[in-house]
Amino acid sequence: MQTLPIPWAHLSTRHSRYFVELRRTVVANKVHRLLVSMSETVSRTTYSQLLEAARRVGFEIVREHCAGDDYPVPEQFLHIREESVFSMNQLAFLASKPYACGFL
Repeated sequence: MQTLPIPWAHLSTRHSRYFVELRRTVVANKVHRLLVSMSETVSRTTYSQLLEAARRVGFEIVREHCAGDDYPVPEQFLHIREESVFSMNQLAFLASKPYACGFL
């Protein structure tokens, strides 16, 4: 998938500049829309926020799996948040909503 050739550009560049550069770099409209959407939603949600949102609407987290990447986090970001926020790139979880049965 195409993206900007600058590591961590979505965090280290002003949003307006990031989106201009993304538009210039990614020619295909469908890919561009996908990257913009990912940047505005998933990239801004942390692992714990996503699980908490599922719990708030009544889901029980049955199983979870998360995988990180090996990209070193730039020093300039480490004072903002813990490193795990920057290194995770995949989260999968199994959630179950309690079944309400009226005849028990």
